Amino acid sequence: MQSNFLLIFSSSVFEDYGKLIDQLQENLSEKKKERKSISDHLNEVEVEHQRTLDNYASILTKYESGVEERDALAQERTSHSTER
Repeated sequence: MQSNFLLIFSSSVFEDYGKLIDQLQENLSEKKKERKSISDHLNEVEVEHQRTLDNYASILTKYESGVEERDALAQERTSHSTER
């Protein structure tokens, strides 16, 4: 009688552990999918960030070029004014 109880108990414990393992594997699979999704999104954000930095650098270069051109024109006007 006691061996039947142990057999039933052992079977029940194994079944419970089997269900727990299945649940944990399912949770792990979901977490892996979430991690992949987050990683993909992070990559997209990094690409957009780099585009923004490149765009800023380009605008800054154009601005500096404009300032240099303005300063050169101002210097030229000053030179013409003092020559007269």
